Amino acid sequence: MLPIRWKIFKAFNYLYIAGNIGIIFRTISLNRLDFSNDSFFLFLLIIAFLTLVCNSTINLVMIEKNYPDKMAGELRKVSNVFLVVTGAILAAIILFVFLVFFQNINSLKNFSREDFKVNLLGLISMIAFPSVGIYIFCMQIALGKAIRRNFEKTMDNFLKN
Repeated sequence: MLPIRWKIFKAFNYLYIAGNIGIIFRTISLNRLDFSNDSFFLFLLIIAFLTLVCNSTINLVMIEKNYPDKMAGELRKVSNVFLVVTGAILAAIILFVFLVFFQNINSLKNFSREDFKVNLLGLISMIAFPSVGIYIFCMQIALGKAIRRNFEKTMDNFLKN
């Protein structure tokens, strides 16, 4: 039976996978007619969100196959690589969110009440998405440590008996 913190972690990973796939499909559908202008940027954007999907998938595989005390081996190495890449992507997303946030704060003076509601909803979602990513990032580190600690404890108990 998984502790509640790992159940929440799994739920957020599923949510993150669905959200990132939705963003990928939305990006493709919005730009399907005009890939000529920003095709390199769109390619990088799609790759970034696919990387986040892969990272969440690796987290789910690790928690299903390796938790609580099976050593992850090669999967742990892949997870570490994705952890670093995900950290860089999250840093870029957070920087983008702050830039958009401050740009919108400066231009809120000219908005009507309805525009304000739409922009506020957009800002809330832009803050929530990286927040979930940061939670997953931190819990991914904790998952690796928990698996390693439980594995070492199991090995110690095995060697003592």
